[in-house]
Amino acid sequence: KYSCTLNFDDDSIDVVGRLVAIDCQDTLEMILNRGKGVNLEELQSIYRHPLDPFQISAATSLIEGKSVVVSAPTSSGKTLVAEAAAVAMLSQGKRLIYTTPLKALSNQKLLELRAIFGDQRVGLRTGDAAVLMEADIVVMTTEILRNMLYSLDDERMETVGCVVLDEVHYLGDPDRGTVWEECIIYCPKNIQILALSATVGNPEDLAGWIGDMRTPQVAVHVVSEGPDNSMPACSLVTSSTRPVPLKWLFSQRGASFFSSP
Repeated sequence: KYSCTLNFDDDSIDVVGRLVAIDCQDTLEMILNRGKGVNLEELQSIYRHPLDPFQISAATSLIEGKSVVVSAPTSSGKTLVAEAAAVAMLSQGKRLIYTTPLKALSNQKLLELRAIFGDQRVGLRTGDAAVLMEADIVVMTTEILRNMLYSLDDERMETVGCVVLDEVHYLGDPDRGTVWEECIIYCPKNIQILALSATVGNPEDLAGWIGDMRTPQVAVHVVSEGPDNSMPACSLVTSSTRPVPLKWLFSQRGASFFSSP
């Protein structure tokens, strides 16, 4: 259902779970190159299947310029939201940084994103490699982003429109969690944050905190008459639907597996 096989003769690769169909590449290129942004209908036209409700909600918030926290089960399609963020940024002439907690996962995301956006649009920065650091999309480990944010004069951040924090539940890691905290705290307020996780325990608190960090601070609080119609700086999008069901198996010596009753 969620597979798309692309022809090697077309400089593409087999991508399990990546949903951009080869016959939609012309549409994608048109959206990315015209420099006028993207709307939800155009985003949907890139994919050969309808977007799920949580994907629509998250994509809508991103297009509106908000930060987003997405809490949804594994294999439910969170990466598609990151792809939507990339389309939204590149279609405005902005760049996107995609962070992961592991070098192996960064390498995997590099291949996946290159299959969609092309080799020249996606770069990589880990402790072991630096490839196309000026590309429109750069995949990196979260520590690399943190180090970039320490350098307040890093020109590479000037054109970034969105930072993706994949596996954001690492915030709770006693050894590395401060890295994610510092990325959220030091990330310039004009940059949207997309936080993805299947297991974050307090998504409401996380979205509220990110929203507070993304809201510009003013010296004078102005009280206006009437209701407050301001929009939150960060949206929370959750889903409990698990498209790939969990099945418990019990193993015995000799590689025999038995399903639970």
